Amino acid sequence: MKNLHSLYEELIAATCECPITKNKYIPAQKLSEIITVTRVNEALRSKRRWRRLLFRNRGLDDKVQQTRKLIAIIALIGKLNEDSLKTLTANGITDNRLPLSGGDDVLQNSLRNKAAWEDANIGAFLEKQWTVLAPILDLKEGHMADIRLDEKCALEFSQCEHKETTQFSNVYFAEIRSEEIGGKPCRVAVKKFFQDAFKHYHQERENLQRISSIDNNHLIKHLATCEQIPCIVFPWAERGDLNAFWEEESTSERNLHLVVWSLEQLAGLVSGLRDLHGENCRHGDLKPSNILCFKENDAGILKISDLGVSRLHNKPTDLRAGETVTKASTRAYEGPEAHRPEQTKAPRSRTYDCWSMGCIMLEFVIWLLYDYNALECFHGARDSEWNSYYRPKSPKPMSDGVEVMWWEEMERHPRVDEAIQLLREDVRVRGAALEELVDLVDLNLLMVNPKDRLLAVGIDEELQGILDRCRKLQTPWVNEVGDAGRPAKPEIFSQPPPMGPGTTFQVNGETFE
Repeated sequence: MKNLHSLYEELIAATCECPITKNKYIPAQKLSEIITVTRVNEALRSKRRWRRLLFRNRGLDDKVQQTRKLIAIIALIGKLNEDSLKTLTANGITDNRLPLSGGDDVLQNSLRNKAAWEDANIGAFLEKQWTVLAPILDLKEGHMADIRLDEKCALEFSQCEHKETTQFSNVYFAEIRSEEIGGKPCRVAVKKFFQDAFKHYHQERENLQRISSIDNNHLIKHLATCEQIPCIVFPWAERGDLNAFWEEESTSERNLHLVVWSLEQLAGLVSGLRDLHGENCRHGDLKPSNILCFKENDAGILKISDLGVSRLHNKPTDLRAGETVTKASTRAYEGPEAHRPEQTKAPRSRTYDCWSMGCIMLEFVIWLLYDYNALECFHGARDSEWNSYYRPKSPKPMSDGVEVMWWEEMERHPRVDEAIQLLREDVRVRGAALEELVDLVDLNLLMVNPKDRLLAVGIDEELQGILDRCRKLQTPWVNEVGDAGRPAKPEIFSQPPPMGPGTTFQVNGETFE
């Protein structure tokens, strides 16, 4: 049965726009379906002459396979005829020679003289060739690809969807078709930086390349970079970030398996932070939304991500004078050293990350014992600016002529102290690993003076000690109680946050004013 549409019409119908580059392309699979021996023969006036002039005794299928993209281009510009094909193939032009440049002798001389091509045809060829040259990315974990892409070329995705906009980029979910028969598509996150954010792209790429040799499964590794877009490609986190995980699993059964998994994941995250610091790299923006949850085997695994604001140093901060460039930290999880304007340019030690990790660890315990709503209520209960875990002292301490250090003007938020005490009193916590975890946060991490905080290597040692004691049955992971023995949720974890006049909010589906 004869096709009702021309090759040109089918190719136009198959053309897609890449959301990342905004360039047009024809998917490779569609190209294979459209450009066949049968369809090419139908498009030419004389089937015999086409076979005789171009291929003689050579395999026709092989020749179409070698020139499929070339045939598509000349079909798109309306020059699919025997003279054009004969001239191109006689000069050894196949798909492997693409892209052609404007100065190519075949375009400027042979096609002009033998196929009656004009400047408009040559220009159209040079423009349209990019629609069939979108690369299919072959991405493998452990191998960071450096994609080189012409500004007119697209990236081929079987699916691509915008997910969020950050300060410096747009983030897309994308699927890359597998070239293996029956193979599953590769699911990735593409972080496309804004055109005026090149320096942030280069900084994050440098950070990722620096840590690519670190063998730690709790640090995210990028799959590819492309400077021409510019973008960075990462594995797709199926479970989203830690905030999304907490919310999605808010009502899941709080069993021993979940407690063990949570403590092991926290230990893994701390080991990742330890290794980052070992490479003289401070993250600078640790928070639940920068911790991603991936599916791995039957269990999930948490990984530290978003190294875009990380700062790499050639020597430890305590020995370095100068400016700290990172300023993009989320205020709720930042250390108190970031509070005063004059401190924003002062060098910050790696214990800045340790404060943030302490906040995350405390919230993990609250979520384990209660639910996601408890975290939201605790967030609102910290009524300081930015809902941070610290606040300025009021009134300020008197100096009596003696210089007052900045940390002496700050204090841990009293609601944080209240939450810690309530967690210690919980029957599920007392004498268990969870109590040791709360003690670690209270006595070694959420310390206003950075010099009083444990370094990441020390936190790692403490957590590994907790895990070892639990595995040797020296310490229970958690004190399991039935529904009857479960304590009531304290007010700080259940009371809706105070709001301004006239505002409304919802907690567990109930509206408050």
